[in-house]
Amino acid sequence: MRYDRHRAYMKSEESPVTKKDLSDAIAEIRKFVRETQAQSEHRILAFVREMQAESEHRILDRTQEFVRDAQTEILRGFERYVAGADIQFRRLKADFGNLDTATEKRIEIVEKRLTQIEKRLVIGGDPRPRT
Repeated sequence: MRYDRHRAYMKSEESPVTKKDLSDAIAEIRKFVRETQAQSEHRILAFVREMQAESEHRILDRTQEFVRDAQTEILRGFERYVAGADIQFRRLKADFGNLDTATEKRIEIVEKRLTQIEKRLVIGGDPRPRT
């Protein structure tokens, strides 16, 4: 409701203002101020709620971005660690593969020598050499 200045001050331009007219004008002004204050409070609260919602949304977005960045850094760290560990594992596997091959060759040589010794010596019941 808008405040009507002319009506509040005088009934007509020629008649003097009475105490009742002043009282009515003050009442209308107070009513106008209360309504304006209520509207302002409502607008301010709506604005504050909107700003709060926007702030919460921005905070949530930034937090999610921070978490994603942290996850990426952790995964990159694991990737570097796994790459180094994989190289070491392959080296060990190759070393054990070479060790197995070398051991097999040595056992094969020992078996051949043992067979040659057995052929030269007669092991068992017949002391005659085999031909």
